[in-house]
Amino acid sequence: MIHPIRSILTFAGVACLVTATEAGIAYQSENSPTSGLVSLVGEFGNQLILKTDSDQPLLSSFSFAYESNYAMSKGMILRFYANDGGSDLQLPGTLLYQSTPLDIKVGRGEVSVSYNSVPVPKTFTYTVEFLGNDGFNSAAGLLTPNQIPSVGQAYNDIWLKNSAGWQLRSLLSGLAMMTATVVVNDGPGLAISPVSVNQVKVTWKDATYKLQRSDSVSPASWTDVTGITGTSATLSTTTGGAFFRVITR
Repeated sequence: MIHPIRSILTFAGVACLVTATEAGIAYQSENSPTSGLVSLVGEFGNQLILKTDSDQPLLSSFSFAYESNYAMSKGMILRFYANDGGSDLQLPGTLLYQSTPLDIKVGRGEVSVSYNSVPVPKTFTYTVEFLGNDGFNSAAGLLTPNQIPSVGQAYNDIWLKNSAGWQLRSLLSGLAMMTATVVVNDGPGLAISPVSVNQVKVTWKDATYKLQRSDSVSPASWTDVTGITGTSATLSTTTGGAFFRVITR
């Protein structure tokens, strides 16, 4: 989490603040014995809206359920897309993440992937692709048995990407949201605010993090800021621009 001090100096008197939330579930639509199934050839999945105060929450983990009548080593790929592809439908556009191929097992299973605080938009589309789907072999995503996720929101339709491009598919009434759980953690909540013409105050929430500074980020040369008590520091701006970050001790 990096903040340029120059942004504060450009907008004098305006605090540069990052909104943060505690680690926890930001989206959940749960699996059940009565879950429906959706099996399509290509990539398919949902556009999710996370329950978080941050516009760029940090992803800690993502999990979803599926059911398959075949096993396949490295037969499943998980992807995240920003919904920035244009049109009023919020088409998926920028590829944010693609997993390494994951194994498919016979029966009902769950995939859970951990992330090292990967930033994602507050709304994004996730898709899963089952490489062995061919009409005889069939792997399916599980659909939540009601149309309201227990945490967060989702659209009541499925995005499908195949040789024809992106398409919206309406499947079963009230059953068009695939099961998924998203956990986010927005870290220590670093914030920078002006104190006077020549001073700024840097604060963060978690004492297990330490403050570092660098005169640039490319290339970066991070050094610990000294003379700090607790989780705040008042620093001079007379030496020119600088960048700050907090990292675990």
